[in-house]
Amino acid sequence: MLVGTGAAIESSKLYDIDDVFFWYGFIDVVTKPFLVTIVYNKVKKPAGPRPESRRPAVRPYVSAAAGEGGRPVPLYGVSLSF
Repeated sequence: MLVGTGAAIESSKLYDIDDVFFWYGFIDVVTKPFLVTIVYNKVKKPAGPRPESRRPAVRPYVSAAAGEGGRPVPLYGVSLSF
């Protein structure tokens, strides 16, 4: 959508396309975290009454990824639930 709007502005030749893409990118980077936070908080279900569902929770995280030659490579980390 932003690229299409930028192309439309460029076709009108009122603004420099580099400035248009810079400001659209800047606005997108600045506003996206707030938009995602608002949507996340609206959609997120509250924690249940059970003790294991209380938030925040920190748990170990273990997974595997494909390494060289297709061999599995273990990935370790921490999962934060809030």
